[in-house]
Amino acid sequence: MFWSKLGFLATSALLVASCSSGGRNYWLYPDPPLPAAEEAVFVAHENHRVLAIDGEEITATCTGEGRRPQAYHHTEVVCRFHVQPGQHSVSFHPSLTSSEILSLEFAASPGKVYGLTWTGCGAYLDMDGHRKTCRVQVEEIENPGGGG
Repeated sequence: MFWSKLGFLATSALLVASCSSGGRNYWLYPDPPLPAAEEAVFVAHENHRVLAIDGEEITATCTGEGRRPQAYHHTEVVCRFHVQPGQHSVSFHPSLTSSEILSLEFAASPGKVYGLTWTGCGAYLDMDGHRKTCRVQVEEIENPGGGG
């Protein structure tokens, strides 16, 4: 009996560890959690400077209080925000030096994984110095770290 309980606990711990690979997990809806096939996930990479999802501030949750995101750092934080299917919005800074906040709307489908994609980036010089200008979209992406 003892060994079967110990085996069950070890298996459960392994499942939790495998589900959390690929970043930190946060559920942005009330309990109980939906099955993975019924919820959507928004993946926020630290270098994407995501500030909020649906108006709920996530910066301190994902990167830690008082920590500034590092651009393209090899140990960047990746957070997986589980959301219910439907319409959502994501707010972010378009560059490391910008105080501007952009917001994009997206429709999340069950079982899909979304994230910001940055394309067509080019640098231009303005009065503040070099800034990057990119086309940013919310798109379905591959599920980093597998399911969970």
